[in-house]
Amino acid sequence: MDDAKYTLHSNGSLGISDSETADSGVYKVAISNPHGAATEEIKLEVLSTDLIIIKHLPEETVLMPRNDLNMSILFNATVTSMEKDFTISLGHSSRGIYEDLTEHIVYEMTKIDRNDHVITWKLDVLLPYPHSQSSGDITLSVGDSHNGDITFTHIVVGEDGYNVAPFFDPVPKSVATFIGDNVLIDTKAKGSTPLMVKWYILGTDSPGFTEIENDGKYEIHSNGSLSIKNVLKDGNYWVVISNSAGTTSEDVKVSTVQRTDLVIVKPLPLKTYLIPEKDLHLSISVNASITSTEDITLSLGRSLRGVYEDLNDYITFNISETTEQFNNVEGSGKIWNISLAIPDIDAD
Repeated sequence: MDDAKYTLHSNGSLGISDSETADSGVYKVAISNPHGAATEEIKLEVLSTDLIIIKHLPEETVLMPRNDLNMSILFNATVTSMEKDFTISLGHSSRGIYEDLTEHIVYEMTKIDRNDHVITWKLDVLLPYPHSQSSGDITLSVGDSHNGDITFTHIVVGEDGYNVAPFFDPVPKSVATFIGDNVLIDTKAKGSTPLMVKWYILGTDSPGFTEIENDGKYEIHSNGSLSIKNVLKDGNYWVVISNSAGTTSEDVKVSTVQRTDLVIVKPLPLKTYLIPEKDLHLSISVNASITSTEDITLSLGRSLRGVYEDLNDYITFNISETTEQFNNVEGSGKIWNISLAIPDIDAD
């Protein structure tokens, strides 16, 4: 036994100096006297306090001069630590000059896992815009009260002759729309120019996809988005972008919903009785249920002796979604409850 590292105390305790992960293991203690002997086993786990970046920044980040240099750039990393507080810094190095960007960044930590001792964090660092028009290295440093770790990515500003494979940012997503409405499938095609963008629709009369051309119904925008006018039915679409460095594609579905008339399915009662001494100076609440697939506007009025009074300025209302659904030949949608409160009803 290393006398400098271990100390056996007179009461039987064991002291270990400068503990490290290599000291983890099962220890056995034996005691004896003239009357007998006893043993016990103790498991010792020495935890590492090191903060470690387990998912680093990509080796290379490509920025396109016309698209990215005046836009935010998002860096992601994954960190494990025994602590929940750590410091973050970001810097840019180019041609031997270091620029500290920490005061410009916004970051967010999200806990994604935790075992008995270690927390795993997803770290998102947003740089409002690249501070240099030239290539260089972005260094992300993370530290807690014990130590730290670093990761970096090499920034490449695309130039003529530098080929960047095509990609979508944002990726096009499936959409739902009312029958007869116009719809925009939003995306941006990025990569080295020239970029070729083609949209296709899955044919209903013939198998396979048919290429879409700009006409009165479809418009393919310069950034790769697709506009469709007067959508009448569901459709499956496919967008492909390509350049000299490669090709990528995405599938998109457009779903249609039948617009339906707003209907009051539970009207107000024909008569509402008020007791003079009890109700005339209290709020009165009235309830109705409606069906609709759109936003709702409300108004309330009172007619008395041929005179109409608008009460919209006095009412408060609440619209709540129910769990009920309506479904008929005209369409489908949700049923909503409406509660109206009219304060201080007067004697008239």
